[in-house]
Amino acid sequence: MVNCIRVKQYANASSHYAIAGVQTWHDYLANPGTGSKQRHQAELRKQLARLSDKERKNFWDTLNTTLRDEKSLQQLCQLLEISESNQRSKMFWQEAKNGYLHCEPVMIF
Repeated sequence: MVNCIRVKQYANASSHYAIAGVQTWHDYLANPGTGSKQRHQAELRKQLARLSDKERKNFWDTLNTTLRDEKSLQQLCQLLEISESNQRSKMFWQEAKNGYLHCEPVMIF
């Protein structure tokens, strides 16, 4: 993600950001506890701290534009589909996507 931001590949950086955020939120939902919650809260912050203020601002501006545009958001959400056979894990993944990115809920059968 950081490398993508530095070369202004914001779409790729946004994908990495979304994957990392949803994954750590999924881990927290699957194994609630202080450690997994702290990991979710700290991991992306730690990576973004490696950037200059200008790099971070440019990325946030682009990411916020993506997340506010319904079509762009849904494309990002579709990118985060998993082929998980474990229904419980798949349910947590969908909850993480919905909670972290506000993706449209998907029915799991």
